[in-house]
Amino acid sequence: MACNVFGTPVTDATLKGMTEYHDKPIEAVDRARVALEMKNAEGKDTAARDFVDKIQTNEAAMKGVRCLIYNATGSPLKLVAAFERDGKVSVSPYPTLILNGQWASFVVSTNFRGTVVYEATQYPARQWLLAWDHILRPNEYNACYGEIRPKGTYSRKDVSEDEPPRDDLITNLLASTFTHEAEDNGDVIFSAIANTDYPICEAIMTRIAALE
Repeated sequence: MACNVFGTPVTDATLKGMTEYHDKPIEAVDRARVALEMKNAEGKDTAARDFVDKIQTNEAAMKGVRCLIYNATGSPLKLVAAFERDGKVSVSPYPTLILNGQWASFVVSTNFRGTVVYEATQYPARQWLLAWDHILRPNEYNACYGEIRPKGTYSRKDVSEDEPPRDDLITNLLASTFTHEAEDNGDVIFSAIANTDYPICEAIMTRIAALE
């Protein structure tokens, strides 16, 4: 397991050990629902927050945005693309794999506009995009944005140093948006960023039916 993902994955085996799923066919939405119910189990949310807080308080380390992502999609999420227009990712890289029921955390530098794209490895194979803008200048504001699209929307060839995926759209939608919610085909991503010098940006990726 990578050093910056936290929590025991929520799998079919997890659900089969629970009375309500003992004799029930298990689907992705079931894994997503249980992952949401266990969002703060084992202190994994605190561990993810502590990880980035320690980076932030280390004078020798880079300070910036503390990013926290929770996977409650019912599927493992693999990193397929990342773009940094300004700034860079700090000590730990973007997590390459976030299993269902896990938190991932990392820090990016100040004055940073970036995009990460994760893809579900199990059906439905969707791609989840999280973008954020951190501005450490007077009278300008932090912002975040998310969207969900079919597999292949954000291929690696679409990402270059000159043009990140859907850059024009994302740039326009990032303006002064401290919170954002996006739904598509039964999936939903919630994201929020604080408007402080060294904020937290948090995103939860899940399925609408898992919220019911």
